Amino acid sequence: MLKEPKLVTIEFSDYLEKSVDKLSVPKNVYVEGYLASLLSKFVKQEEELLPDKPLIFRLQSLESLKDCIKLGDETLFVTGFFPEYFSKRKNKTYVISIGKDSYMRAAARMRYEGEGSIYSVLSEKFEDYSTVLNDVKYSMLEVVDDKEFFEIYKIWRDYHNPRALAKLKKKM
Repeated sequence: MLKEPKLVTIEFSDYLEKSVDKLSVPKNVYVEGYLASLLSKFVKQEEELLPDKPLIFRLQSLESLKDCIKLGDETLFVTGFFPEYFSKRKNKTYVISIGKDSYMRAAARMRYEGEGSIYSVLSEKFEDYSTVLNDVKYSMLEVVDDKEFFEIYKIWRDYHNPRALAKLKKKM
């Protein structure tokens, strides 16, 4: 049971490294390792991401370091893996600002080198890492049947996502 998360994390690490290089995001092995663990965690997660409670209320009620990190992680994952959600329903800029602030608060609470600097980098480069996560999503996505092909086509058609278009062209 302990081997499975490590294998998943290693797989995500490979995709993250390629996406960071492709998108010319400054390399940071600590942040990339953190993101690999984050992706592993959310793949297995059963609880709802970004519950109905308004984000601003969650941000204002952050009491612990764990709360700051959780809100930052959720907003980063959702903006990276599901950016299409924001084009019609929510303001992505607002969600990004909540995530940046959450990570900044986590870094301020830690105030030392090492893991604290990870949250500082995530706050400063939130948009870059959100884009990296989106690239990882499309790099991992393999079209295996017509149904999935048309789901990707719909994402491209409705949201003009360039990664969806690239995936479609690759499979044509």
